[in-house]
Amino acid sequence: MNIHTLSGMEAWQFDSLPSTNLYIKEAFRRGDPLPMPLCVYADSQTQGRGRMTRSFVSPGGGLYMSVLLPAKTPEEAAGKTPYAAVAVLRALLDLGVKNVRIKWVNDLYLDGKKICGILCEHVPGGVIIGIGVNIQTPHGGFPPEAGPAGAIDQDGVTRDSLLEKILLHLPAALENPTDSLDAYRTHALLTGKQVICHVGDRELRGTVQGVSDDFGLILKTEEDETVTLHSGEVTRVREQKKAAFFDFDGTIRRGDSIVPYVSFVRKKGKMPLTQYAWVLCATALYLLRLQPSTLPKTAALAFRKRLTPQERSAIDSEFAAYLIQTAYRDALREWEKRRAEGYQMVLLSASTENYMQYVAALLKADALLCTPVENDGKVKNNCHGKAKVTRAEQYAWENGVDFALSCAYGDSGSDIHILTHVKDGFAVNPKRKLLKLCREKQLPVLTWK
Repeated sequence: MNIHTLSGMEAWQFDSLPSTNLYIKEAFRRGDPLPMPLCVYADSQTQGRGRMTRSFVSPGGGLYMSVLLPAKTPEEAAGKTPYAAVAVLRALLDLGVKNVRIKWVNDLYLDGKKICGILCEHVPGGVIIGIGVNIQTPHGGFPPEAGPAGAIDQDGVTRDSLLEKILLHLPAALENPTDSLDAYRTHALLTGKQVICHVGDRELRGTVQGVSDDFGLILKTEEDETVTLHSGEVTRVREQKKAAFFDFDGTIRRGDSIVPYVSFVRKKGKMPLTQYAWVLCATALYLLRLQPSTLPKTAALAFRKRLTPQERSAIDSEFAAYLIQTAYRDALREWEKRRAEGYQMVLLSASTENYMQYVAALLKADALLCTPVENDGKVKNNCHGKAKVTRAEQYAWENGVDFALSCAYGDSGSDIHILTHVKDGFAVNPKRKLLKLCREKQLPVLTWK
């Protein structure tokens, strides 16, 4: 055990514990003197628990912590849960983690996957606030019993940095209930969603209207009755919607679009020769597998820093029109066919959002999932391979899409992940690697012109 101080609080660190909550509870049972407040954390847990005595999978590489604070009654102890959720939320936001949502009442989700669970338990004169966060996906993934589990998997988020941030935000969340309620409401996952609620032996179905002033779940039932729940199990109802996910480069049109984009900009006289040379160099480094695919994209977009927003929009929209003009006619016909069949039309592309947003508008897409461009002009999170599946899962979660009813189109080996994630996956003019995988997995092959 390593005893030290974090954020003005005594902290006890262990390599492994059955459960950090259980450790404190057993200390109370034995009558051991404990400081208050106290933080106990471990590198891993062997008997982690969540609500309803469910197990909480706790592999190494996560953050498993319990904070002991004063609380007079079990009701006061239980009331700490939403404030702890807000503290974790703010800690993650501080560390640059986006798209975090709070699922009433005690879980945090990222891109449709549960990354954090919170369990508050009453002890004489106090409350144990147990927090478990999945920071890295374990080798081989999470076991099936973990349910829709996910992890942060983001550079800059470590156990120590997250622990320090949570301990910093927890007192502030408890001391400022109005601000905490606003944050909870802003990031509530279930607002506007159809759910099933189990309260004792009673089952309620309806639509979540929001969060009450005392952190209750406001539900409008199918019987048009408005009720506020303060306990129970909530399950989101999956609406039976279907989506058609289309890759763009190589699928809707021939070849990659970033190279034509560079040529297009050069012809417009907007890219200096020195910068053009850097793009070629960055591309060569990527092809030699010495640099990630984000480097040539960042290099190709560097010229935009010298342009006004109006000039950028003009170039990107004109280039998007060119891309549609050179698209496969068969692809455009298939796109309209799927739209007429009632599919949500989703562009799912590794190309960058600066011009893809205009492509999506021209195609009248329902959604665009592509490679984002940061405010500094850099490309950091390439929407490629498995990342496409992650983005598609997030979209499906937020829009009630069922993959078992959906379809996808792609042309490269990296698209196999999304093609096998839906009911109907189609390989379009597939490259050699994908063609081989199609034969193995018996996926249909389309030839578009």
